[in-house]
Amino acid sequence: MRRRKVERNPGQVINNFFTLVTIVIMTAVITMYIKYVVEPQNEALGNPDLPCQKLTYTSQKIFNETLLKQAYALYSQGQIVLNGGVIPSEHAPSKIKNVIDIEKSDKLFLDTINKNVPKEMQRYVTIKYEVIENDKDDPRKKSEECRLVDGSLMTSFRVNGKEAYRMYTDFEKATMQDISQRVECTIKAFEHNAKL
Repeated sequence: MRRRKVERNPGQVINNFFTLVTIVIMTAVITMYIKYVVEPQNEALGNPDLPCQKLTYTSQKIFNETLLKQAYALYSQGQIVLNGGVIPSEHAPSKIKNVIDIEKSDKLFLDTINKNVPKEMQRYVTIKYEVIENDKDDPRKKSEECRLVDGSLMTSFRVNGKEAYRMYTDFEKATMQDISQRVECTIKAFEHNAKL
């Protein structure tokens, strides 16, 4: 019996080769995109466990749970460095300048935290915060909802410059009492999320 020799079509071989190369390249691109570009969705808006977060608009984000636990451990030991600022409005006359400055806001945080902070520390958690006055006369603000609150507090907890947790919350009136309540809520939310 005679066997028939089958010749491969050179066009089909080239086509199969390019199909294989395309699959490999697409797999590599998708893997790199998922690993380096897409951030995990760990954002919780208005944590339902804390009533203080429901009083005004509040959003929070946990960037890294392991880092959050480290930040809480350092925080519990009182190894804290504050890095804050007060940002007045640009277009409207500023009310917040008469109410709070950096020294007063640092004191609010330290009184709320209520820990003995050592003078020298090798490792510490940085609490970076900004008290931001709402600029109600800003021409870029289109909706009326943007003009309802007097300001906001954005607080970030960082270890070695890496952000572990961030919370943004509005305060209705530019008074020490309202700002103090938002600081207390921020610290409670940080402690609550770190213990989960």
